[in-house]
Amino acid sequence: MSPQETIPDEPGCEPLPAGQLASNAVATIEEIHHAFLRSAQNELADLLQEPVAMNLQGAKQMPIAASMRGTASGDRAIELDLAPLAASAYLVFPPALLFRVLDVLLGTPPTAPAEDESGKPRAVTGIELFILREFFEVFAKSLRAAWAPVYPAAFIQKPSSFEEDGPAIPEDGSESALVLRSGVELSGLMGDFVLVLPTFLARMAHLQSAAAVGREGDAEPMGGSILRSLGSATLSLDAVLQGATIRIRDLLTMTPGQVLTIGNSEDSSFDCLVNGKPQFTGSLVPSGERCALRIETLAGSPEGQLTSELSAER
Repeated sequence: MSPQETIPDEPGCEPLPAGQLASNAVATIEEIHHAFLRSAQNELADLLQEPVAMNLQGAKQMPIAASMRGTASGDRAIELDLAPLAASAYLVFPPALLFRVLDVLLGTPPTAPAEDESGKPRAVTGIELFILREFFEVFAKSLRAAWAPVYPAAFIQKPSSFEEDGPAIPEDGSESALVLRSGVELSGLMGDFVLVLPTFLARMAHLQSAAAVGREGDAEPMGGSILRSLGSATLSLDAVLQGATIRIRDLLTMTPGQVLTIGNSEDSSFDCLVNGKPQFTGSLVPSGERCALRIETLAGSPEGQLTSELSAER
């Protein structure tokens, strides 16, 4: 190779801190979020009988505790249960937006949020939160609809959201979050709100979305994909002769070389256990110098049963 020749740079991997999402994963979540915003603005316009416009302003990754501590004074957080995951998402609304929605729902002229004695915007009261429940449900419903194709999380409002102090925010800061800030225009007010999602939910949705568009757009069933990946895994196989019993005193007096009569005939069937779970029955047959088990009765479709068990464990 001459000194003038150079080796072209190879595309490298995107350098990421631990727990951070890659840019393509963030782009996937932004697409889901756009679908959520379109649904939410239409649902909200029907509820309030007012024109509503929403737009995504940006996405940022940070520890979940830091993202919640960064909210302005008086902001209200609504905690959403992400069942079947043991996790939560948060919607954070500024008081100006909530008071404007209250004005529309109650038919009162637009007013600025009242201030408390210290001059800070007052918090929304419990009665006002009760009135706003349907408003919050618009966001929860739209999130369920937008996320259903990639991950059907519940996005259900938690009762703690409507307590005086609001939901408990994680303090350890160990869980990373994707913070999506969106603008909203309503009844002459330009405001914004924040959706805080656990990073692992965003990562799962991106992986599922990528699998769904594979093979020229034909999605492969999740169970089939898992079974193919686990095809070379080794499982424990046990042949168990059922029905034999022994008295405790006979068991305690057993010695090496003693013949144990189990009361079953020589052609009795064996139950075959795969990792401790019955999968089929069979009988012992000779196979050269070894003893083999001939399958006689299946306990069900092995692939279907394994698939259902894997689905139940997810």
